[in-house]
Amino acid sequence: MNDLIDTINLNFQLEVFPNTEKIDKGFLSQNFKLVSKTGQKYFLKQHRHKEEQLIKQVMLAEEFFSSHQIPIVLPIEDKSKNKYFKFQDNFYSLYPYIEAISISRNNISAEALENMGAMLAKIHLAGKTADQQSFSKRSSNLKHSKFYTRYDAISNAIQEKGIKTEFDRMAHSILKAKLELSKSLIWQDSEMEIPYDHLIHGDFHDNNIFFDGQSNISHIFDLEKTEIAPRLYELVRSIDYVCFNSGYDQYTYDKALIYRDAYNSNYSINLNELSNALKAYIFAKIHDTWILHEHYINKNNRVDVFLPIHFQSIIYLKNNPNNWIERLST
Repeated sequence: MNDLIDTINLNFQLEVFPNTEKIDKGFLSQNFKLVSKTGQKYFLKQHRHKEEQLIKQVMLAEEFFSSHQIPIVLPIEDKSKNKYFKFQDNFYSLYPYIEAISISRNNISAEALENMGAMLAKIHLAGKTADQQSFSKRSSNLKHSKFYTRYDAISNAIQEKGIKTEFDRMAHSILKAKLELSKSLIWQDSEMEIPYDHLIHGDFHDNNIFFDGQSNISHIFDLEKTEIAPRLYELVRSIDYVCFNSGYDQYTYDKALIYRDAYNSNYSINLNELSNALKAYIFAKIHDTWILHEHYINKNNRVDVFLPIHFQSIIYLKNNPNNWIERLST
């Protein structure tokens, strides 16, 4: 770590203390809070991408959205005007450390939800005008061949364990439910068609947003997943993350509709397209094995915290496959 700090001090002409504070958030990379001898705080981000072209796309997207009055936190340039640097096998960027309010999705107010919906609409309105040739385009959300290969690998890993933990039992139940759902889905591809024609944030939720004292969004960060993709798919994903983490009752549905309607007030939603986006999202979620693959294959336990919520969601979708779609698209 000291060698990395020395590189930062040299490139950015700073005097950062060698002792750092690790930031818990960021499940595929290591991020740190740095403090200089003058008391200035910085956020050191380790990019999850290993290809430099993808880092350049992130930087370009940050500049693009910032130029459209989206409050993106921009990286600090080093003495050579570079916005990122490579150290050993990873790319890094240095950002200002933001002292602002972070609102947990469990305590988010109606005003904050409305502001999130309006801001995501503003991002998408800007993203509609982006040069699509400058950014990678998401592959179809309807591919699922990888699921069956990973299903076998994860199942074998669970079976090979002698003593099963509660996590193992939950993982086995999720895999079984996913397989049943995958075989029972009867939607045609045409029922899940959505246009891939907007530059999106890619990971828009409460953990990547700061608010001011009036629930207005003051800062947005982490565009690692930015790409050309369906805008309503990102809306659905954000609604799912922010509104349904505690279950599927009237309260969470009310939150979701506040979010959706605020978005719609700023960027009109075609309800048929929204229905297709909801189906496409469910399809992708059913065939998603990220948490289990990280745990059992990549031996990354940092993502284990997401499994109970994912379990709750999969079981709900298994028992109510159409309820979620109907309540959010009418």
